[in-house]
Amino acid sequence: MRKIFISSGHSNKPGRDMGASSGPNIEGVLSVEFRKMLVQELNKLGISPIVDSDNTILSESINFFKNITSPDSIVLDIHFNSGPPTATGTETLIPGENTEVERRIANELSKCVSETLSIPMRGTLNGLKGVKTELDSHHGRLGWMRLRGENVLMEICFISNPYEMEKYHLKKLDLAKSVALCLSRWVGSNPPKPTTENTTYIVKSGDSLWKIANGFGTTVENLKSLNNLKSNTINVGQKLIIKK
Repeated sequence: MRKIFISSGHSNKPGRDMGASSGPNIEGVLSVEFRKMLVQELNKLGISPIVDSDNTILSESINFFKNITSPDSIVLDIHFNSGPPTATGTETLIPGENTEVERRIANELSKCVSETLSIPMRGTLNGLKGVKTELDSHHGRLGWMRLRGENVLMEICFISNPYEMEKYHLKKLDLAKSVALCLSRWVGSNPPKPTTENTTYIVKSGDSLWKIANGFGTTVENLKSLNNLKSNTINVGQKLIIKK
């Protein structure tokens, strides 16, 4: 079983690298809050991630994790992006020298945020949207990416974009549930494989279009197009076309 390690990226304590800020929003406070919600949702799925302390700075978090992660660990760092007020979208960074697992997890996390908050995905790597390497960031090589494991760094949305932050505050619990579901697929010893050989699927209790699309390696937009759906609403027992 893969273990999951989650960092809040910044401290929520004044004077201790609280990250970017815009108006009432402070990155360290937001990332700590989201990490706590995410851990609660993972716990509900029977997964107990290992986390850093709320008020630790990056170097302390790296030192805490470096001797307890392993090559197959999932190592997640949570951040919020910053830029002009018009800057928009979500992206997930991975190491410059990356693995297929890192690319796929990053793509799924960005899809999750994009569909929950209705914001675009930024960047494309090997045909996977919402994925960038650390070398595409303004920092270049990132200390976080040197930890053992499958490394991903989420930039959830732009803290400097009032519209995105309004959406985030309205949907943050839904987002935590979706991210937890995404991560839960990767805790097994083998990476999940898209099961596109099936052409139809019967909707079960607890399903959503995102969950179904994620499980079959497709997109919500593709499912809606194939099934002539005008909204994301689906019903238990409904038959969906997955591919033609």
